Amino acid sequence: MGILAEADRRILERIGYGNGRRGERVVRCLENCRRRGGGERSPKMPAGPVDLEAALWMARGCQAVGRYDDHVLAAAWLERARPGEESRDPAARETAGSAASGGFQGSADPAEEGRAARGEWHWRMALSSMYCGDPEEALEEAKKGVEFAPDSPMAWRIFAELSAGLGDRQAALEAVRRGRASLEGASSGEEDAAFGHPPDDWGELEEMILSGAGLEDLERARLLHMGQKNGESGSRLERLRLEAARGITEDEAGLLRVKEVLRPEIWDTDTAYCGFCCNFEGRELEGAFYMNEAAVSKWTPEEMREILKMLPKIHRQARVLAAAEEDDWGLLELYGDHSWGLAFETDEGERRVLVSAGGELALEPASVSAEREIPLPRGNWSFQAFMEQLERDWGISPEKAGARIRPGRRFTFEEGGLSRTVEVLRSGFLRRQPTAVKITVKAREGEWLEAELELERLAETCARLSE
Repeated sequence: MGILAEADRRILERIGYGNGRRGERVVRCLENCRRRGGGERSPKMPAGPVDLEAALWMARGCQAVGRYDDHVLAAAWLERARPGEESRDPAARETAGSAASGGFQGSADPAEEGRAARGEWHWRMALSSMYCGDPEEALEEAKKGVEFAPDSPMAWRIFAELSAGLGDRQAALEAVRRGRASLEGASSGEEDAAFGHPPDDWGELEEMILSGAGLEDLERARLLHMGQKNGESGSRLERLRLEAARGITEDEAGLLRVKEVLRPEIWDTDTAYCGFCCNFEGRELEGAFYMNEAAVSKWTPEEMREILKMLPKIHRQARVLAAAEEDDWGLLELYGDHSWGLAFETDEGERRVLVSAGGELALEPASVSAEREIPLPRGNWSFQAFMEQLERDWGISPEKAGARIRPGRRFTFEEGGLSRTVEVLRSGFLRRQPTAVKITVKAREGEWLEAELELERLAETCARLSE
């Protein structure tokens, strides 16, 4: 039995996954479904089999966001719902098999719907496997993706990229031809906004393939084109997607050079990250690259040497800033944008000190926030209408979340680790005339993107009501 009820399906289909803010909300809705069903409190890694329908929705949401961690999560869910006889887990085979025959709406032919779902499973697994640093495995999945879903432009796009990146130019160019042809039956207009614009940059892709562009360059071009279509160009989200693309192909010589600088006694890649332990100035230094080995291989020896050179001084300052014990060296953390920091365990919990390119230190705040003011040109506003529209648009119910309401002025509610405040700004005689709505979203430390995407969702609904 799947985790999605019919009401959940309607909500997910209304939200869609055509851009980052829609995809991130899909992930939050699935988290709510698992909590309601007594599953893990977080969808971060499923402990057991999941049904195919839920796995596909999770992958859709995660891949619409597109950070490295999102692809790791998508791959984990998809693996737990590997279709039919391909499953590596007997329990997962049974669960996935039952889900494949039901729970997908809108097809008059269940067999055709099952093939389409299986094809989508394969090309989505190909996409996330690619970001997890395994392009060879990704290509095998992509081949099955176009076999089971030959009408999917995205399946052909992923297959074309992987074929070109792994040296089969002829197969890549044929995939471009098939992808162009598949656009004839693709959706457009409002459906694109909800479920994603099908790839239409086939001319640019063909030119890049003919010029011998590598896999990461091909994928970066897709990301930039997608960001332009979705209005996400230059955003924090696009920067994070481009960072994730650094982990697609590994530079073996580059990885070796990084290890030669660190000289790790332990190098652990059992998780999605690369942990290490090395001897530094007679002490044991623990660290973690929050990325895969392919992304680590893009760090330069010069970057690593500069960090180790600065580390003693930075450590002394960071330890004081974080109020950590004198002999606590913390955890050296290296991030996808090639910045770094130190994390300490203190009496007040984990404290993280971030280091800028110029060597300046900043204690990571315990919470982050994003805010925006939306003008009300017509000068009228209804909190009740806004809350009802939020539920229709995003499956967000302030009332069910225990909203604290000050009638006519503001309301605040919390859900999924985010706190939202919506306040009416007024002017005129006795400040009775509504002129704008101020929306503030607060999130936990480091969750800048989550706060920004939630702000965009609330602002979109607010703007729709104020038109």
